[in-house]
Amino acid sequence: MGRTTISENELRLLQEKIASKNKAQLSVSPISFNGSKRILLKPMSLNEGYTGKRYKTKEHRVWHNLLLSLLPYFKLPEPPYELTLKFGFATGASDGDNCIKFVQDCLGKKYGFNDKKIKRWIVDTEVVGAGNEYIEWDLKTKKS
Repeated sequence: MGRTTISENELRLLQEKIASKNKAQLSVSPISFNGSKRILLKPMSLNEGYTGKRYKTKEHRVWHNLLLSLLPYFKLPEPPYELTLKFGFATGASDGDNCIKFVQDCLGKKYGFNDKKIKRWIVDTEVVGAGNEYIEWDLKTKKS
């Protein structure tokens, strides 16, 4: 599959359209910020990134209920939260960020908090081989 190229003018028009729709400040180049890069563009949510309604699969509903039943009693700390996740995958082909939302939704449901109160995520992955997959988590008060 070939790579699509667009002209600088087309790129500028696309940036203006996105910035206008998202009410974001328009910046053609990244701005250096504390040793990292900051791009003035509103982050896109999953809901904004896909059209139509997404339906949960049967596997998702079963997995969700299973995880809810396996989560232990946990005394909820004070918000804002820091969520640490570690995923053990069968192969290196798995992508840790795809798993975050499913786990945090289960934690929120089980322990009765809104996941918007999670302000920091720490995510690690490792390859452990088939049959040894796992989810490890910790939820604590985020330090300033």
